[in-house]
Amino acid sequence: MTFTKSAVILRLFNVLAWLFAGALCLLLVFISVGFAFILYEHSTWNASIVRESKSRGDVVVALLEEHYRLHGRFPDALDELHNENNIRYEQPTSGVRQWQYRVKNDGDDFVLTFSANKDRYPICFYDSEVKEWYGDS
Repeated sequence: MTFTKSAVILRLFNVLAWLFAGALCLLLVFISVGFAFILYEHSTWNASIVRESKSRGDVVVALLEEHYRLHGRFPDALDELHNENNIRYEQPTSGVRQWQYRVKNDGDDFVLTFSANKDRYPICFYDSEVKEWYGDS
């Protein structure tokens, strides 16, 4: 079986077209996955969701302050709030949806935080010394 020059060129063109189509499909998949990741990150950290998390945090802050009023110090862990109050606090709606809590100044102050991801950025935190929320945009 002999091939003519035009048949070889046509076959080569078909192979290259399929390779190009496959590469284009892979590129579209990578772009789609990247875009989905960006959308997911944005959907868990935007102004409205952060605002809701701060609102839930205000409940936690009130419970912590009530504990301080009763015991003269802030609890070592947030779990202690569940034991003494019938009010259950909710986790933040933003990011990893988990409160991080740290006592400072020998139990006289605390920091309550939530973050967008496990790398802790962006982050939003409440500092009991200044009684205010701070956060990254």
